[in-house]
Amino acid sequence: MKRLNARAVATLEDGAWAENINNMIAFYNSAVKRFNDTYLYADRTTRVCAVDNFITLDIKL
Repeated sequence: MKRLNARAVATLEDGAWAENINNMIAFYNSAVKRFNDTYLYADRTTRVCAVDNFITLDIKL
């Protein structure tokens, strides 16, 4: 079994962190698009009231 030095481990951790950030950004952007597509012609008041019920908090997504 190869031993990884501290720099290699840090690089692996950075890669995982970057992937998580990219996934989070992609999820956010898809949620914004879905919301805008759903409430395309709604006024601001309707959109503000709708956003709390629209947000998905399921961490498995």
